[in-house]
Amino acid sequence: LRGRVGQLAGKHNLPLKKIATDLGLSVSTVSCWELGKRFPTGRHFELLAEYTGVPPCRLFCVMADECVPADCLLAMGKMP
Repeated sequence: LRGRVGQLAGKHNLPLKKIATDLGLSVSTVSCWELGKRFPTGRHFELLAEYTGVPPCRLFCVMADECVPADCLLAMGKMP
Protein backbone atom coordinates (compact mmCIF):
# COMPACT_ATOMS: atom_id res chain seq x y z
CA LEU A 1 0.00 0.00 0.00
CA ARG A 2 3.06 2.19 0.37
CA GLY A 3 2.77 5.13 -1.99
CA ARG A 4 -0.63 4.07 -3.38
CA VAL A 5 -2.67 6.29 -1.05
CA GLY A 6 -0.68 9.35 -2.09
CA GLN A 7 -0.85 8.33 -5.74
CA LEU A 8 -4.63 8.00 -5.54
CA ALA A 9 -4.89 11.24 -3.58
CA GLY A 10 -2.89 13.08 -6.22
CA LYS A 11 -4.85 11.52 -9.06
CA HIS A 12 -8.12 12.76 -7.53
CA ASN A 13 -6.62 16.00 -6.17
CA LEU A 14 -7.37 15.02 -2.56
CA PRO A 15 -5.03 15.87 0.30
CA LEU A 16 -4.37 13.05 2.77
CA LYS A 17 -6.08 15.19 5.42
CA LYS A 18 -9.33 15.15 3.41
CA ILE A 19 -9.14 11.39 2.92
CA ALA A 20 -8.56 10.90 6.65
CA THR A 21 -11.44 13.21 7.59
CA ASP A 22 -13.82 11.63 5.10
CA LEU A 23 -12.98 8.15 6.42
CA GLY A 24 -13.23 9.27 10.07
CA LEU A 25 -9.55 8.54 10.72
CA SER A 26 -6.59 10.53 11.92
CA VAL A 27 -4.17 12.04 9.42
CA SER A 28 -1.44 10.13 11.23
CA THR A 29 -3.13 6.81 10.46
CA VAL A 30 -3.51 7.55 6.75
CA SER A 31 0.02 8.94 6.62
CA CYS A 32 1.38 5.73 8.15
CA TRP A 33 -0.38 3.75 5.41
CA GLU A 34 1.13 6.02 2.78
CA LEU A 35 4.63 5.65 4.25
CA GLY A 36 4.30 1.89 4.56
CA LYS A 37 4.65 2.01 8.35
CA ARG A 38 1.24 0.44 8.99
CA PHE A 39 -1.39 -1.44 7.03
CA PRO A 40 -5.11 -0.69 7.34
CA THR A 41 -7.30 -3.06 9.33
CA GLY A 42 -9.79 -5.10 7.35
CA ARG A 43 -12.59 -2.59 7.85
CA HIS A 44 -10.36 0.42 7.08
CA PHE A 45 -9.11 -1.37 3.98
CA GLU A 46 -12.72 -1.84 2.84
CA LEU A 47 -13.50 1.82 3.56
CA LEU A 48 -10.48 2.94 1.54
CA ALA A 49 -11.47 0.74 -1.39
CA GLU A 50 -15.05 2.04 -1.30
CA TYR A 51 -13.90 5.65 -0.93
CA THR A 52 -11.45 5.52 -3.83
CA GLY A 53 -13.55 3.26 -6.02
CA VAL A 54 -10.47 1.10 -6.50
CA PRO A 55 -10.84 -2.67 -6.05
CA PRO A 56 -8.95 -3.89 -2.97
CA CYS A 57 -6.49 -5.94 -5.03
CA ARG A 58 -5.42 -2.82 -6.90
CA LEU A 59 -4.74 -0.83 -3.75
CA PHE A 60 -1.57 -2.79 -3.13
CA CYS A 61 -0.80 -4.35 -6.50
CA VAL A 62 2.61 -3.54 -7.99
CA MET A 63 0.92 -3.28 -11.39
CA ALA A 64 -2.14 -1.38 -10.18
CA ASP A 65 -2.48 0.91 -13.17
CA GLU A 66 -2.21 -1.90 -15.71
CA CYS A 67 -3.83 -4.63 -13.66
CA VAL A 68 -4.53 -7.93 -15.31
CA PRO A 69 -5.23 -10.52 -12.58
CA ALA A 70 -2.90 -13.18 -13.99
CA ASP A 71 -0.10 -10.62 -14.35
CA CYS A 72 -0.58 -9.53 -10.73
CA LEU A 73 0.09 -13.05 -9.55
CA LEU A 74 3.23 -13.23 -11.66
CA ALA A 75 4.44 -9.84 -10.43
CA MET A 76 4.13 -10.91 -6.80
CA GLY A 77 7.32 -12.94 -7.26
CA LYS A 78 9.16 -9.78 -8.37
CA MET A 79 8.35 -7.77 -5.23
CA PRO A 80 11.34 -6.79 -3.07
